[in-house]
Amino acid sequence: MSEARTALAREQTAALRLKNAVARREYVSLAGVRREVETMFAMLRERLVSIPGKIAASCEMRERRDVEEIVRDEVYELLDELSRPILPLDRPTE
Repeated sequence: MSEARTALAREQTAALRLKNAVARREYVSLAGVRREVETMFAMLRERLVSIPGKIAASCEMRERRDVEEIVRDEVYELLDELSRPILPLDRPTE
């Protein structure tokens, strides 16, 4: 009987630790993380697919170094956009 009480107390302590960690936002919802990652990849895909059309006209009759600079600027713009949070970090998790 003593072992059962000890095991129950251990489980209750673990449950309380987990509940407190969730309240401190040390754990997040897997569904929330998945949503944010899917949003980020969808935006990345959309931006990457748009790059050729966006820069094609501005690259006509340009020297290689100018084309490289145009492409580089576009890539840096995309990387800068990706470095910013897409969704607010302080919203409640599921």
